Amino acid sequence: MSGLYLHIPFCKTKCLYCNFYAVASQRLALGFTETLLLEIENRSHQWIDLNLQTIYLGGGTPSLLPSEEIEKIMNAINRYFIVKPPCEITLEANPDDITIENLQSWLKAGVNRLSIGIQALDDHILKFLGRRHNTAQALQAYSMARNAGFKNISLDLIFDIPGLKNENWENTLKKILSLYPEHLSCYALTLEEKTVYDDYIRKGKYPSPNDDLAAQQYEILQDITSKNGYLQYEISNFCLPGYHSRHNSAYWHRIPYLGLGPSAHSFDGAQRWWNPPSLKEWKRLVSLNEACPSEILTTIDKYNEYIMTSLRTSWGIKLSFITEKFGTSFAEYTLKIANSLMNHFLQQADCDTIVIHPKAYILADGIIEKFFLTQDDINTDFIKKSH
Repeated sequence: MSGLYLHIPFCKTKCLYCNFYAVASQRLALGFTETLLLEIENRSHQWIDLNLQTIYLGGGTPSLLPSEEIEKIMNAINRYFIVKPPCEITLEANPDDITIENLQSWLKAGVNRLSIGIQALDDHILKFLGRRHNTAQALQAYSMARNAGFKNISLDLIFDIPGLKNENWENTLKKILSLYPEHLSCYALTLEEKTVYDDYIRKGKYPSPNDDLAAQQYEILQDITSKNGYLQYEISNFCLPGYHSRHNSAYWHRIPYLGLGPSAHSFDGAQRWWNPPSLKEWKRLVSLNEACPSEILTTIDKYNEYIMTSLRTSWGIKLSFITEKFGTSFAEYTLKIANSLMNHFLQQADCDTIVIHPKAYILADGIIEKFFLTQDDINTDFIKKSH
């Protein structure tokens, strides 16, 4: 099983918190689809045995592309790759881009999962975030997608926003869950360098993120989703049974994937490579069919990545997998660290599986870091015994 990610980097405006590669210029979109179609053809020759079970159009704002260009892209994917049914095909969309015509065209192109960036149900907060839609448009967009025939819809929400009180956050969640979306992705408003939000905080226009408030609103999120039958299968992701994001889950299981478009990353199990975060440089690279910058992953890289991705999920880490892939010494080391964190932060789902306690997810980054090994450790007796 493999996945395909396509980065569509265009936005009408850049949200104040976003640090993904995106450009707020439609002029720069000229020739984008033609270049992406060429990259699809070029890379297909390198991945001739790639059987796609998930396709994800992310960004940026994929819903900004004219619907006929989405169809061209999907037609090219089907022409050059093996798309294994039932393939999960996700398109990210902003509420203000959702029309009956677009929805029908996306369905015709094969899109069967929609990820809608609602973010909030408060017009003042939406304006603060720099979103182009209001609450009424968000709710209307969801209703239109349902009526058009989408049976798998994910909604994005943000918490720990300046001005968002716990009561408002709770009411937002109750309203959202009354719609019964199959999937929910919820993120704290994080402070990323070189974003508008970072600049505002440096200038004293807004307070820094409040860790206590974030923890309170995360607990509210966990409580309300659980009471409404949603499963928390990853730190920021919740779903009705059977509706976890297969594409994102493949990332967390370290399954190979191919990334196309500017700034997109790829992984084949042994190495990673990435496209330049520049439309101009990406177009040049594709036109010349040049190789992307890449890195070969060391054993320690692979171990750290396994720990980082697996502990984010409800599936956790498997000691038997660590023993098989990395050696007995790695498994013994993992169990030693896990035992020091057991009960308060970690728990054993079974004799082979270790997971972060759901109540400790808010501390996940710090917990995961305690397992990390460095390249310097390769000289220790622990590493030597594992080879």
